[in-house]
Amino acid sequence: MQKIVNTIGSEIRNGAKYQPGKEYHDIFARCGCQFRRFDTAHYRYYLGWAIWFYNGESFPVRQCFWPDLQGHYPWDPECSPGVVALQPLLFKPS
Repeated sequence: MQKIVNTIGSEIRNGAKYQPGKEYHDIFARCGCQFRRFDTAHYRYYLGWAIWFYNGESFPVRQCFWPDLQGHYPWDPECSPGVVALQPLLFKPS
């Protein structure tokens, strides 16, 4: 996953914009992915160092999701439970 995060970061530095709800097919080798806006209610639990780095919580965050083998994302009721368990839905308020 570190390589994927670094790839996404490099693409953003080069001007890429990842819009929530749109499917992207150039990040993962075998499937698409989607991004969602990270709800600020989760910042403190997941983004401690980023909050320190940005000197507060006023920065946007996107969470990247991958689908199961049938193409269902974790918010789909048909998604494989194993895929759902690996990807908390941090776009939803706590």
